[in-house]
Amino acid sequence: MNNLQTTIDSISFVNYTTNTLHTQMETYIQNNTLTKHKIETNNSMNKYLVKENNQVIFDYRTLINKDGLVSNIINFNGLKTYNTDLDNNRTKHIFSLLEYLSIKCNLSKWDIRQIDICTDINTTNDKVIVQKDKVRGNRIDKLITDISTKTQYIETIKNKVKNGVKTLDRSNMMMSAYLCDKTHKELVLNNNIDKDITRFEVKLLPRLLKKIHSIKELSNELNKYHVKLFGTRNKCNIQKRLLQPLHSYS
Repeated sequence: MNNLQTTIDSISFVNYTTNTLHTQMETYIQNNTLTKHKIETNNSMNKYLVKENNQVIFDYRTLINKDGLVSNIINFNGLKTYNTDLDNNRTKHIFSLLEYLSIKCNLSKWDIRQIDICTDINTTNDKVIVQKDKVRGNRIDKLITDISTKTQYIETIKNKVKNGVKTLDRSNMMMSAYLCDKTHKELVLNNNIDKDITRFEVKLLPRLLKKIHSIKELSNELNKYHVKLFGTRNKCNIQKRLLQPLHSYS
């Protein structure tokens, strides 16, 4: 029997104001013996990585629109790796940073901008099928796969090029899901892992969260995805062949 573990892997918060977070962040970073690294800057945006012992804890950025309104965005990524100390440390800073900004700095209005929910399965990804309801588009045999990261994307995602680098463009999407070989990713990060793990992850993107007003509505969106596990690779392949004419991905 496969063990399943569902948790939050990433979460992003946004605060709308007329001031940037630079002074408040500098104080928090110094008080917690962290370091700040600027990774991107232009006339309307500054983005920073915040690290502890050379490990990224979170990143934050400020966006300023033409009317002078500031969007302060904080991202906590990789909350569920297989480095327990790092996972716990990142989670600890979610609470301590938001408490500091809300109470000490009087920046109490923080909205969840994006949240990634993952399910880890103790099996290889060639024994798993993901289906999505009420969509049209790519058939199961046309699933987009990134060979280098051993990741299969459930939806069709357009590419964009920024500063000469090609990335995935999810700006017009509400949800995005993928299936990946989590064991491979952990070994690339030099985290010790001695078992096969497949991760199914759903990204709840800003366009979706702006229109969700209840847990029921959120559940209805998540219930569009169905994860099927098989005991052998052969059984999984047979099911894929049966499903190809009937089901599709968007």
